[in-house]
Amino acid sequence: MSEGHDAVIRDRLSATSDLLEMVRGVARTRANHPAVVFLADPDDPDPRVYTYATLQRQAEAVAEGLKSVELGRDQAVAILSPTTPEALAVLIGASSVGVAFPLNPLLSPQAMAAQMRLACTRAVFVAQEHPDLDHHGRLKTALASTPDIDLVVRLPLTETQDVGLWGTDRGAWSRWPAPSPRADNGKGAAALFHTGGTTGHPKLAELSARGMVAGAIMSAAALSITSDDRLLIGLPLFHVGGAITSILSTLSAGGTVILCGLLGARSPKLVAGVWRALAQTRATALVLVPTSLGSVVETPINAADLSHLRGVVTGSSALSPVLAARLEAKIGKPVCQVYGMTELSGICTAQPLDGQFRTPAVGRPAPLLELAFDHDGAVGEVLLGGPNRFLGYRTVQGETAPPSDDPIRSGDLGRLDADGQLHLLGRRKDVIIRGGHNIDPMMIEDAAYSFGGVAQAAAVAMPDTYAGEVPILYVSVKNPSQFVLEDLEDHLRNQIAEPPARPKRIMVLDTLPLTPVGKVARFALRQAAAEIAAWEALDNLSVSNVLCRDTAAKEITVEWQVDADRSAVEIAAEILSHLGLRLAP
Repeated sequence: MSEGHDAVIRDRLSATSDLLEMVRGVARTRANHPAVVFLADPDDPDPRVYTYATLQRQAEAVAEGLKSVELGRDQAVAILSPTTPEALAVLIGASSVGVAFPLNPLLSPQAMAAQMRLACTRAVFVAQEHPDLDHHGRLKTALASTPDIDLVVRLPLTETQDVGLWGTDRGAWSRWPAPSPRADNGKGAAALFHTGGTTGHPKLAELSARGMVAGAIMSAAALSITSDDRLLIGLPLFHVGGAITSILSTLSAGGTVILCGLLGARSPKLVAGVWRALAQTRATALVLVPTSLGSVVETPINAADLSHLRGVVTGSSALSPVLAARLEAKIGKPVCQVYGMTELSGICTAQPLDGQFRTPAVGRPAPLLELAFDHDGAVGEVLLGGPNRFLGYRTVQGETAPPSDDPIRSGDLGRLDADGQLHLLGRRKDVIIRGGHNIDPMMIEDAAYSFGGVAQAAAVAMPDTYAGEVPILYVSVKNPSQFVLEDLEDHLRNQIAEPPARPKRIMVLDTLPLTPVGKVARFALRQAAAEIAAWEALDNLSVSNVLCRDTAAKEITVEWQVDADRSAVEIAAEILSHLGLRLAP
């Protein structure tokens, strides 16, 4: 990007205090242009359409209503809903007057309550009852232990209604004048996004209004999204990749967001009908996480017209080069990767939707993003900063904010290639990324330690063809004769709120490997987990043993029962690549 282009973005950011102002700015020139199109299913002949004028009016109505009940600037508005136009209007409106807090609808009642308490939640916007949704009972249970919540608003799912008329337990809202810009000039907390995997120790990232605007505009620029684009997005609203990198970025450019079904990419209907949906809506891009792409690549295109499609956008977790190549060959369009973090409002680097097929990487830095490495060598930890940086974490122990002048340490190891693209080469962090879902291993370990018989516990990532990574838990026990594995499994199911964060497997060892200073040698456990995944994947080949010796746990040495021919070696290499592993020479 040129310095002139960066200056234009800086000027726009300085003039835009929050998301509602961003939408108003687009609506001034594109009032009747479709902002959000919602299909009930891939073959919906009459989708609901929100123009920019409608989205602005609905978001303003949310803001007005929240002001009428005297919502405090530091009070949160929880959003428990699928990704719908109405939920999006709540996110935009609530973040302009208070703190918007999109919640994962799959949370347990205990996790919902813990997160809402930590967020200082005053109001909840919840999608109305529907056969495909099951969160109402859990919310009711959670509300019983969150007495500070005195306002519950039900969001419609089947037809567009005026926000100000939606029923609440406080009666109809009075109409207020359009809300004024945030008194904090967009610099205070305006949204919370959960990061982590279990109950007991929730951690929320605080994003400012200006930071989210920056994330949206920087994402649009990095991805080359224009006002002519129509993005079919299957990511959830409670994830920054869905809310900011995909949806709000498209709106910042004046394009059209296309949503399909209440379950999004989790719906078998969307997986089976994705190409028809793209053709019917004349979508220019498809946005899905790698896990979902692994499913849709198997769906026949048949007669679907994909001539309007510019490419596929993906991120949140590592994309297998084999999957990327298969998808590109199938649709004849490039797969563009995005690298983002909650702490950077969803965007760090991206490959643009410009029709070019690129070497697998996560793209160039977004405009205004500050990217460096922790040393001058070829590979280092990625350090990040920019106007899209977050304010800090909110935990039960208190709030922690990184020094504003210090770069954010990503925990990712990377390097830049000759074209300026960032290549990620592993993580210093021990965070496990399962299908785009960040899982803190310490949370799993804390849950294991709360089971009386566990002496040592360590959770690491095990390679997985479908999800990229899954958690595997290694434990040693105090009294092996009294230990029952099924009891520990039941305990973890009760302690860990979100199913993706539960360990896929539990391995019981006599003792966990330790470093010379007495710490658990996690790299050795990651190597062991890689060996398990590789051994099981290569089960049908004439393999006598597999070994993983590299500290990044990415390279597998295969020992053969007999001398392997070239074909067997090539098959083994391809199988391992689906796990994100490589065959040692």
